[in-house]
Amino acid sequence: MDKEQDLTEPTICKHCGNETVFKKEGIYTHRYTDDDTEFWAEYQWQLHRCLTCSKPTLWQLRIDSHEVSYDPDGEIYYYIWKELYPIVSKAPDLSLDMPEDIIEDYKEASAVLPYSPRASAALLRLVLQTLCIHLGQPGKYLNDDIGALVKAGLSPKVQQALDAVSVSGNNAIHPGEINLNDKPEIALALFKLINLIVEEMITRPREIKEIYESLPRGQRDQIKRRDGTA
Repeated sequence: MDKEQDLTEPTICKHCGNETVFKKEGIYTHRYTDDDTEFWAEYQWQLHRCLTCSKPTLWQLRIDSHEVSYDPDGEIYYYIWKELYPIVSKAPDLSLDMPEDIIEDYKEASAVLPYSPRASAALLRLVLQTLCIHLGQPGKYLNDDIGALVKAGLSPKVQQALDAVSVSGNNAIHPGEINLNDKPEIALALFKLINLIVEEMITRPREIKEIYESLPRGQRDQIKRRDGTA
């Protein structure tokens, strides 16, 4: 067999992020047939190796007699593909100013998101509680903590969004609890909101402070005299 036939079309490797081709290292096929109902299903697993980073990717294709379709030449067209490995989380990267004491929990919530959005959301509620403590709040009642942060400059829209995902308000889920209704969209919203709180309450004040401290000493003294803080 021509070695070129073992290569896939160029695509993105989720390990290294490069557009590359993969070499098919192995194929295993299993066919199931129910003689009573005439139902059949065929599964095929393909192991591919990235020719850029040499790491493996495992694909599964599936077709059955209920969903079968054919191409113009009358051949069965396999259209149900699933990438089994690697599974890449859709969680956004954490903010550069994320406090160190919540980074590990944030990363863990990101890692489990593809497998259990509910577990991810439960961890993120814990992250949010710890973040509130880092920002000087008691950390006992998230609704009260977020309300206090709003008074300190956090956008009221953030509190409304947290209400919508059952973090604050009357229908809040307590940190560490798993809500059976949590879906991937809820966890993704929590990731974004946590990063937004870090940006508004930590990043922006830091940037403003850096701008002020970059001014000449004389100019800063004039500002202090103007404001009566000299």
